[in-house]
Amino acid sequence: MGGDRYCGFCGKHETEVARLIAGPIANICNECVELQHGMLNEDPSRKRSLHEVLSRARQRRISELEAENRRMREALDLFWSQSLAIETLARRAYGESSQIYQNVLAAILKAQEFYKKLPKAARAALSQEEKP
Repeated sequence: MGGDRYCGFCGKHETEVARLIAGPIANICNECVELQHGMLNEDPSRKRSLHEVLSRARQRRISELEAENRRMREALDLFWSQSLAIETLARRAYGESSQIYQNVLAAILKAQEFYKKLPKAARAALSQEEKP
């Protein structure tokens, strides 16, 4: 048998158990063998059906998988919300930097217009102040 193998009784993957015994049409894990061995050695007055025991084992396995699924969903939700927060911050930062650039550009243009309107003497005096 190639590929993924699972216990035909509890549904566990071969990597989740110590040993998986392969039969001609089904597989059984060491945990289910121990469970069934315990049933055979039980007090006959406390008989439980194989179906009852395996139903409980399957229910436990389903509960484990649901808990794992919940943890994965919570992790993905956290990742998604953090991704959205980062995207929002990036957009806000870009918008603010773009606005700052626009404000600086407008201030430069106003200063150039103001400088052009100054008399030549005032412009010469400003030029002299700038030189050390």
